[in-house]
Amino acid sequence: MAHNFLNGEIVKGNHPAIISEETFLKANEILNTKYTGGYEQKLEKEWAPLLGTLKCPCCGYNVTASASTKMKKK
Repeated sequence: MAHNFLNGEIVKGNHPAIISEETFLKANEILNTKYTGGYEQKLEKEWAPLLGTLKCPCCGYNVTASASTKMKKK
């Protein structure tokens, strides 16, 4: 098991392992790389003029915007 609160330490569970530790570490390495999901982020949306200027006070990342189903009909 690995978690942010463990500060990089890996703790073995009480049950028998399903995968090897090597496979576990390789999968975590892949998951920790920045994956964009194959889509492009656009910062210029006419219906969201503050997009790219507002930041989350907790993590510092940009606040995102999405259109609801009702908004898409307009």
